[in-house]
Amino acid sequence: MPLSFSPSKKNIKRLVSKLLAWFVFRGVNYLATGPELMADYYHQHYKIPQHKILTLYNDISMERFYPLSAQQKAISKEAILDTNKKVMLFVHTFNECRGADLLPLIAKNIKDKKLNVVIVAIGRPGDYSDKLTQEIKANNLQDYLLNLGKVPNKDIAKYYQTADLFLMPSRGEGFPRVLLESMACGCPALSFEVGGVADILPVDAIKELLIPLDNENKFVEQSIKLISDQHLLEELSKYSYQKVKQYSTDHIVDMYVDQLSRLTNS
Repeated sequence: MPLSFSPSKKNIKRLVSKLLAWFVFRGVNYLATGPELMADYYHQHYKIPQHKILTLYNDISMERFYPLSAQQKAISKEAILDTNKKVMLFVHTFNECRGADLLPLIAKNIKDKKLNVVIVAIGRPGDYSDKLTQEIKANNLQDYLLNLGKVPNKDIAKYYQTADLFLMPSRGEGFPRVLLESMACGCPALSFEVGGVADILPVDAIKELLIPLDNENKFVEQSIKLISDQHLLEELSKYSYQKVKQYSTDHIVDMYVDQLSRLTNS
């Protein structure tokens, strides 16, 4: 989100954190970040020399997060969500910077077009929590936008496994683990082009899954287009699952060992 200099508590905290980050980054021996787009970001915006930046990826357990068959998914939807509708899933904090304000807009489109779709929203309380509740009630979206609030991490995999499309309308990210979790469950993720997302999503699916930042209308339109095209969803699911394999824990452990060995020997 763009920095604002209005004297609110939130803006003051953001400005102070930016200033502290600048001072910290002046003195680091190494900065670990990833993917490559984020390494470029820290080099350009904080002037950290490239040789001090270690590119390391987040990992995903392919044993814990995995796709279900079509039949298993249908059974799981009925058991967990009591629905046979297609599912769009949101997992994040209910903040505007995380795009929670787009959920009612998408839900209104689902309602107006009479689609057999429901948005399942999971997240920690944030600055949009109360407004989200108000929007659902004011626009009678209870059948189209289900707010589950907080869900324990140990239970989160089953929600990804029931989802047909993951929504990540964040206006700022780094290396979001939620993308890996959704992709590992065979659920394609629609996202704004922020942070390192372009490096994480499968190359063959970028055209369909990556939306220019701040083009909110396009994000809403694309979410409806994708959820309405089962063949395209299945294709994007295959691309996503193939790509996420490179982030499996076994592969990422090797990456960490290689980087640590390089530092030890340098």
